Amino acid sequence: MNLTVHQQAADHLAHATLALQAGAIDEAHARISECLKLEPGNLNARVIEARVALARNQPRQAVQALDSHGYYDTDIDPSPEVTLLRIEAMARCGLEKIAAVLAGRFARQFPDDPRAHRTLADLHLRAGQSADAMVHLRRLVELSPSDRAATALLAKLLEADQPDAALAVLGAGDELDHDPAAMLRAARLLKSVDRLRDADEMYERVLTHEPHDANVWLEAGALAASVGAMPLAERRIREALRLGVRDRARAWSELAQICLRAGRPARAGRCWFNASRCDGDATAAWAGILVCAMLTNRPRLRERADRYLTLHASQQERRQLLASLWPNAAAGRVVAGTRLKHDLATRRQATPLQSLLSRSAATLRDQVEQHPRRADAHYHLAVCLDAMGQTEDAAVEVEEALQINPRYETARRFAEGLKAG
Repeated sequence: MNLTVHQQAADHLAHATLALQAGAIDEAHARISECLKLEPGNLNARVIEARVALARNQPRQAVQALDSHGYYDTDIDPSPEVTLLRIEAMARCGLEKIAAVLAGRFARQFPDDPRAHRTLADLHLRAGQSADAMVHLRRLVELSPSDRAATALLAKLLEADQPDAALAVLGAGDELDHDPAAMLRAARLLKSVDRLRDADEMYERVLTHEPHDANVWLEAGALAASVGAMPLAERRIREALRLGVRDRARAWSELAQICLRAGRPARAGRCWFNASRCDGDATAAWAGILVCAMLTNRPRLRERADRYLTLHASQQERRQLLASLWPNAAAGRVVAGTRLKHDLATRRQATPLQSLLSRSAATLRDQVEQHPRRADAHYHLAVCLDAMGQTEDAAVEVEEALQINPRYETARRFAEGLKAG
């Protein structure tokens, strides 16, 4: 052995390794080429050559580098790193079946090495073999609970047919404490299995981490509406609109349904009119406008909506749209009737204080809509609503304040007083 040549080759190899680690691929390629000119049989250099080839998206050259000088014909047992490198090179050459055979052999030889299961999961997914991929993803998650990519992928594969299993996977690691994307996936899964209260709490956690995601505000608002938390639903959807939610037509339609159910058909009609002006199919929005026009006795608007539906919807579609709206319309009429009776009973007892409280509540609602993450705005609105006798709405507002700021002691004491009656 010429020690001088060997030393020069070793220097080039060291430089190539450092350059590869630093992402200087061209420099690594030049250095490893010089090394191999001096020592063509340097096996460590061939490994670096293969890594550089893969970094340059040249998988066939990587396979050739590993095959050079009968690398796999020697008596030396290749290291796990070299075996995995060869598997990756084979897969990237389009030789997935050969790569899968090598990976299976590797997994049997090193059953507790997460890299084997990661590689096999990837190869099975490329081949469209989801069931086999899940086997290795489960094992990978067991071996590496902190592997968020594997956890998210396994949950995604499970969510369609096994949502409870997907939830268990997400809850097994720390994703639900630190990863908003995992929290959102969990919230949707909880909704799909009708665990609506848990889903709502999960949406709150997502919004705490991602308060500027308009689409999540819309999803959370729709969920709150589905469980009857209408004030909360309205605030969330208005926040989604303020933040510029992509599906504005859906947001305005959700808000319209809330207003209709609350016995405010005129406001619901305005919301549906806004929905009709958004991109997309406006047929459902005009069905809502028709219902609101009938409830508010506006014959000209009713005729206009009727003409639109006649032109753009079949009779069956029209019937289905109107049938889906009438339950909320009926509920709204009950609410409006109760409100009217209450107004007639209390009108003679109206005082300057009640008038002041009413104006204050309107001002505070505006503040809440403009600053939905201000705990003090929700708290002061709750106090005002309680003074007006609207205890349930007050409880919702003070709870919102505590969710925003759990250390808000004044709000906590007020909430405890409401619960105590």
